[in-house]
Amino acid sequence: SIVRQPGGALPINGLLTVARRRGMSIQSLAQCNSGDTAGDTRPLLVIAGAGASTVAELTVIGRPSLQVPLPGSLDQNQAANAAVLVSLWLFFIVFMLYPLGYVFSNAFFTAEGFSLVFIKLMFSSPNYTIILANSVNLGLAVTFFTTLISLPLALLLVRYNFPGKGLLNGLLLIPMVLPPFVGAIGMRQLLARFGSINLLLLEMGVISQPIDWLGGGSFWGVVILEALHLYPIMYLNLAAALANVDPSLEEAAKNMGANSFKLFSTVTFPLMLPGYFAGAIIVFIWAFTD
Repeated sequence: SIVRQPGGALPINGLLTVARRRGMSIQSLAQCNSGDTAGDTRPLLVIAGAGASTVAELTVIGRPSLQVPLPGSLDQNQAANAAVLVSLWLFFIVFMLYPLGYVFSNAFFTAEGFSLVFIKLMFSSPNYTIILANSVNLGLAVTFFTTLISLPLALLLVRYNFPGKGLLNGLLLIPMVLPPFVGAIGMRQLLARFGSINLLLLEMGVISQPIDWLGGGSFWGVVILEALHLYPIMYLNLAAALANVDPSLEEAAKNMGANSFKLFSTVTFPLMLPGYFAGAIIVFIWAFTD
């Protein structure tokens, strides 16, 4: 590596000390012309050999530190990257690809060869078809309700500033860190027939008898609990997507006379779709597996 101090003479003693501490050998020190600037006779320090670090940090007194890659550093970095990459591939092959291959091979292959008998048995059983239909409907319903909850919150917290915004942003993420069992107990205390919400509404005279918000543990009760548990995932994806929308595009739409709804439906939300689909897929798969 050739080190040239920009704008003046090199403090040679300091560079030699740092180079020796790094375990590098000093090859030569000479006055010579640079290859790119004619007449430049500033001193050059040529060092070689990789020490404990892959970068020689040459501290210059009174000037910014220089960081120069050593001759063997690229080979060492490439070898380290290759080792990490191979380790990751081995990990995923052993713990993901092999189990998936084993499952699919036993699902589609029998002693007689390729067969769809297990798939036919699954779809011919009323219990399995009901379970599959309920799982798909649950995933779709939870995704829809998490969108209804998260989209207004993302618009509010990303586009507007108000007192307590940071606190509210943190409180919205609490369901993510709560264990599902604790969250279910909390939702039961709030939404049960004699839970906090019904007691408050009865006290205010809004209702005359308790409302069964959870539906006795039916399908819609599960949807409500899942939506209240998973909406932070959708919110984080929508907030990140909304923050990355180019404001100049929205300003251009406003200048063309678009109202708020037209602006959101034709400019803002289409630009948010990649982030929305990422959150929707995670929420759907989570609810589907539950």
